[in-house]
Amino acid sequence: MASLTANEKSFIEMMGKSEEHARHGFDLLLKRRDFLKFFDPLVDTGLFAPNRNPAPAPVRDDTAVRIPYWTALDYLVACA
Repeated sequence: MASLTANEKSFIEMMGKSEEHARHGFDLLLKRRDFLKFFDPLVDTGLFAPNRNPAPAPVRDDTAVRIPYWTALDYLVACA
């Protein structure tokens, strides 16, 4: 895999700051033709860690759950 530039590395680090940063970052990455080169650095940064995947949330008096959308999913599907 190609090495990332200093700006690209900084971009990946910024994605780890919040869920909003991650969502925006994944959206921007998917607009690039070379989005695959970011996969390993994203893994190394922990953006695909299980704790980043939102847990089911109870709804309707705890009789059902809602599965929140995980922003990394679109990127992972594109990589697959």
